[in-house]
Amino acid sequence: MKNFLISLFILTSFNLMAQKEVQNAWNSYSNYMDYGREVKDLLKAYNHIEAAVADEEAKNSSKTWYYRGLIYTQLAAYSDSLDIAKDAMDVAYDAFIKTIDLEKNEKRKAKTEDAYKELCLMYSSLYNNGSVAFQNKDYETAYNLFDKANEVMKLNACNPSKEAVVDTAAIFAMGLSAYSAEKMDKAINAFDQLVEMNYNEPAVYITLSNIYRETENVAKADEVLAKGRSLFPDNKEIIIAEVNAHLAGGDAKDAILLMQDAIRLDPENATLHFALGTAYDAQKDFVSAEKAYLKALEFDPNYFNAYYNLGTISYNEAAQLTTEMNEKDEAGKLSDQEYTTTKAKIDRLFEKALPYFEKAHQIDPADRSSMIALKEIYARQNKFDKVNEIKAQMK
Repeated sequence: MKNFLISLFILTSFNLMAQKEVQNAWNSYSNYMDYGREVKDLLKAYNHIEAAVADEEAKNSSKTWYYRGLIYTQLAAYSDSLDIAKDAMDVAYDAFIKTIDLEKNEKRKAKTEDAYKELCLMYSSLYNNGSVAFQNKDYETAYNLFDKANEVMKLNACNPSKEAVVDTAAIFAMGLSAYSAEKMDKAINAFDQLVEMNYNEPAVYITLSNIYRETENVAKADEVLAKGRSLFPDNKEIIIAEVNAHLAGGDAKDAILLMQDAIRLDPENATLHFALGTAYDAQKDFVSAEKAYLKALEFDPNYFNAYYNLGTISYNEAAQLTTEMNEKDEAGKLSDQEYTTTKAKIDRLFEKALPYFEKAHQIDPADRSSMIALKEIYARQNKFDKVNEIKAQMK
């Protein structure tokens, strides 16, 4: 009997000690909240709650975890100055989830509703911090924060009726963060959820299609894009995505038809006219390509790529004729008349290309491709001072 009483005393002492740590954590937290928010009080609360969590008895109490969530929620404000606070928001989130989990099968849910309320308050911080992390290009952290924000909504923490709530904004942000972090599986999972809900944002369908194409699932990429087009038939970004898909697949004819649709929707968009020009280029319809590039310049007189491509059309034709003429000459099949006629045509083509390359070089003096073309044309025209000038710029 004596030994039993000793054992009972020891057990009771441990329970009292655990309860004391929990109560001290609460008292220090209350002092922090009520009396000037002194960091020393918050640190005392932290030390007490960590001691309680380490205790075998106290760690099974929902109150312990609820207090831990409250303390770490406040510690999150010091994440830049205290090492213990770096992952405070994550710890607080997990603590409130643990609170709810411990009371799941209890008749009296003493802290469940309070934990839900704290999670609801935490939602804004999770989402806002996720946005900041995304802006800072810390995409993995952004994904984790948006994921937790989404989980809060899935728990219906902010919904008194406890009816299902889908946080499409957080899912969208998760998808973008995962894609930017090159976590393709997670990005696909997020965007797939939105596509299944016919989410009213064209960027979802374009981005998911791009992800499938990057992961070499072309059939799925086309399927997603087709659904996006059915939902947003007049959205030019989706049309352009379809154009790019057709061009990548070597189907320039359909790409041209789609691009013409886009131009009807936005006739003064220089980029669309330029894209139409590239589609004609792919079909080797250089006359139509030239018209499209010139149209692009009407709406954007400083469009580098339009000038460069215009120069390239004439330059490549001249280069091709030069090659053909040289081959005939080597085979002894080039007459003097044909040489004179062909050379004159080549000179006209290089002359036509020259101002386009000069304008492109003026817009982007660092572009080497336009400088190489200029150097070649100047050399053919015996403008060696210009050749030397370009060489100096290329060093």
